[in-house]
Amino acid sequence: MNRIAIVSAFFILSLVAPPAARAGDGEAYRKILEAKAPMVVTVKLVLRVQSSLGGGVREANRETLGVVVDPAGLVMLSSRYLGGSKSVVYGGRRIETRSEAADIKVVFGNESSEYEAVVAATDSKLGLGFVQIRNLGDRKRSALDLAGAPEPAIGQEIVCVLRFGRGFDFAPCFGSGRICGEVKTPRRMWAVTGASIRTGLPVFDLEGRTVGVVARQAGSGDGARKAGVFVLPAANVAATVERARKKAADVLRTGMAAKPGDDGAGGAGWGGEEDDDGAGGWEEEAPGKARRGEKQEEK
Repeated sequence: MNRIAIVSAFFILSLVAPPAARAGDGEAYRKILEAKAPMVVTVKLVLRVQSSLGGGVREANRETLGVVVDPAGLVMLSSRYLGGSKSVVYGGRRIETRSEAADIKVVFGNESSEYEAVVAATDSKLGLGFVQIRNLGDRKRSALDLAGAPEPAIGQEIVCVLRFGRGFDFAPCFGSGRICGEVKTPRRMWAVTGASIRTGLPVFDLEGRTVGVVARQAGSGDGARKAGVFVLPAANVAATVERARKKAADVLRTGMAAKPGDDGAGGAGWGGEEDDDGAGGWEEEAPGKARRGEKQEEK
């Protein structure tokens, strides 16, 4: 093989290969993990599902990850875990299904304590939900900063902070990838490729700045039944967080948890549940697991 062929092969491999560690990257990853892991929490809940077909209420124990977005204990996660309603036609018959999250607990790091939480708000357009911890008291927690986020760039390396489960000490870890494309419909967002991520969590650049938030998004028009996983701009998410913060204050004041679709934010799309058809985007994986999607146990 001549020198030109060797150089050409190396160039092609550099385009298709996953992000490789470069000198100094190890320290950057360590700093991101150390700084961001305290705000990434484990959320445990029971999803109660009821269908118009009858059969009573089914309960599914679910566990996922969330991120603290307010020091007073407001946690953001994928809205898929907080319930909602669906209507499908099967065999000429319309079937209505409604689900609701209950018995929500939040675990910080590898602490033994589990903090009770309630649903504060959901935004089905962005695929994000929020739970408010009730009994945090005067304790303030590290929270995600969405201000001054840089504009994502094609080819940019990004990092997502995750946690293993209780059986592995809730140890923090990271997944990395790259921004591989920009999507403008149904809203502006970025396609990504890489390793393990989780919807509802932020991604950071190698300087530790928030680039955006990972979310499952349905397509528009004829593609509305399909969904992919993308990175939403931090500015869009910041506006949603602010609305959720106001709702969370109402929840703490009145003691009444929000119901799916009951956001009071004056915006269509709040409440409900994202369609779970997967197509495109970055597949969700739990750390150390090969299956798509977060942990789910259902009897």
